Amino acid sequence: EIVGTIAVSVRGRTTPFRWMFLSRPEPHLIASFTAHDMHSLSYNLELPVSRDIDNEIVLYLTDELRGIEPTDSWFSEQVIQTLVNFSAGFFINAGMISRLIRNSLEPVSHLHAVLAYINSGNVNTDPAHPLLSEFDLFYTFIMQCVPSETLLKIQAILLLVTSFRISEISGFIQVPKVIACANVLGLSEKEFRNACDSLISVLHFGTDMRIAFHHRSFKDFLEDSRRSGKFCIQSHLHPLRCKLLAHLDRVHSCSLGKNNATSNITMFTDTLSRLFKPNLH
Repeated sequence: EIVGTIAVSVRGRTTPFRWMFLSRPEPHLIASFTAHDMHSLSYNLELPVSRDIDNEIVLYLTDELRGIEPTDSWFSEQVIQTLVNFSAGFFINAGMISRLIRNSLEPVSHLHAVLAYINSGNVNTDPAHPLLSEFDLFYTFIMQCVPSETLLKIQAILLLVTSFRISEISGFIQVPKVIACANVLGLSEKEFRNACDSLISVLHFGTDMRIAFHHRSFKDFLEDSRRSGKFCIQSHLHPLRCKLLAHLDRVHSCSLGKNNATSNITMFTDTLSRLFKPNLH
């Protein structure tokens, strides 16, 4: 929408500005800038990734790890080189690795976990999308830190939030959005909030109790099984459908005898059929 608004301004010469957009190659942005009506208005330049700064990243990571543990005995040159290769010429990747390790209570074991994950081959290290590797590593660690008894709850919550227009559900049962989600999933409000607190670094509660993602890439990660593996929320689609149908049955049972029962059930059934179509990858 922002790109479209600016394009209208540029086309109509309503402002004296020249605009520059800097971004990783998000599919929706590529589609926007390669559209026919944008072709004559914009110029695209792909900035190549340079590995000429690898030596500087070596120095940076070495200093960072020494700052965590003064002795060099807990990492080797091979370890540093593995981290440098994963950084793929981006200091932001190296910085993320450093923060992941530094902010851990057990940096040595966390370093080993980072190395194990890099060497597992589960990370997309496509040179065309190096930032995805860095984000995926970060998001995978966040999900791995969620207690096992909470993981299924938060995955169901995230699937519900990303697959439904919650306003329709909350409008139907006339309660706040968070409580609406909790009711559908059979969770108390406290259980719901505790589950969401496990992902407080990537989720945000608005003043209207609306759940939002800090960054779109986390939503993309959760919906793509190639990137998120066992944390992919789409694998929970069928169980959540069953929960929703059970919820519908309870609402129907409670609504028997009320004048608006039929219209309410019809509306909720339409919501299910329209909104709960799988988005499989």
